[in-house]
Amino acid sequence: MNDGGQTNVIPSKAVLEVDCRILPGQTSDDLIREIRAVIGNGPAITIIKELAPTQAPADDPVMDLIAEAIARHDPEGVMIPTLPTGFTDASH
Repeated sequence: MNDGGQTNVIPSKAVLEVDCRILPGQTSDDLIREIRAVIGNGPAITIIKELAPTQAPADDPVMDLIAEAIARHDPEGVMIPTLPTGFTDASH
């Protein structure tokens, strides 16, 4: 947050940058609606950079290859799709 730097001075302007990730099926408008529900309509919100959420369909052929590899190493193993929540560079 850039707010002037002094704790005892009321700044003329404050800027807060928040790094967000949207889920597959969501848009930046959905994210802004969620933020507005918390902070209200006063502060301006500007999208600086937007990337579509990364997703891989569960029926993608690569999933069959992964299931085959699991079966070779663990015949009783079961592959289940997951939603990893900690990625930052998934678009790369």
